[in-house]
Amino acid sequence: MKKFIVTFFLVATIIAQDSLYVNKDTTSFWNSKNVTYLATGGGVVLTLASAYILYWNTKPSSFHFSSDNWFTVPYAWGVDKVGHFYVANLEYHMLKNIMYLGGHSKETSMWWSALCTGFLALAIEVGDGFTEWGFDYQDIVFNLGGLGFGLLQDYFPIVNNFKIKFSFWPERNDKRKDFLYEFRQYDGFNWWLTMDIANIFPNSIGKIWPDFIQPAIGFSVFDYARKREFAVGLDFKLEKLFGYEEPSWNIFSKAVEMFHAPAPGIKYSPYYEPKYELLLLH
Repeated sequence: MKKFIVTFFLVATIIAQDSLYVNKDTTSFWNSKNVTYLATGGGVVLTLASAYILYWNTKPSSFHFSSDNWFTVPYAWGVDKVGHFYVANLEYHMLKNIMYLGGHSKETSMWWSALCTGFLALAIEVGDGFTEWGFDYQDIVFNLGGLGFGLLQDYFPIVNNFKIKFSFWPERNDKRKDFLYEFRQYDGFNWWLTMDIANIFPNSIGKIWPDFIQPAIGFSVFDYARKREFAVGLDFKLEKLFGYEEPSWNIFSKAVEMFHAPAPGIKYSPYYEPKYELLLLH
């Protein structure tokens, strides 16, 4: 399930832009507003259909609840929970901007996207309830958390100074396994919270702080998701580092902004001495 959802929303970042509003409304039924309703609703249906084809019909069982325990074992120390938060936030912005592109008002775009995102989160968990994974209310909490964070970003611009980002670098724990195996094991994942210091403190430290650099804190696991580790490092804002005027570069830059690029950082854990890296990959 996670393999499909992550792949789906990584591709979706290419069109998840806040600056794409174009009003093309006509009197035809196939006007831009109706088309975007159909597109976003169809995307939800397609996601559920794909989940059924790829996962839900492979190992069916009676409805049951998951035994996951928040940010502890037995499942990945919560890395998957942060992933639910990230994906829901990304999905909210993606659907919202598709609606905005179709000519809907900002309020309509926001709340239609919130409705679709919330429905999809609940529907997926219900589907999981009939599989080996089980219904996990904790996943719903983090899905709704990512959705709520997106709404806060729209209602309170200051919240946009904080971003959840994602990086992945395969650990190759088992040389016999392929890339997709590593992708499913979580060991190569790292989730980051970045802070735009220049915008948060414009009248103090922001005056001397480079506006293309942001501090970041990270969270990941290793040893087949059995051990937890943390990171402190830097993050780069492409739009400030390079600047852009062309719409095509705007799209590329904002898509890349969803990911944390290799940058100086420190990795630490109770299980090893701190690691200092000029370009922290994982």
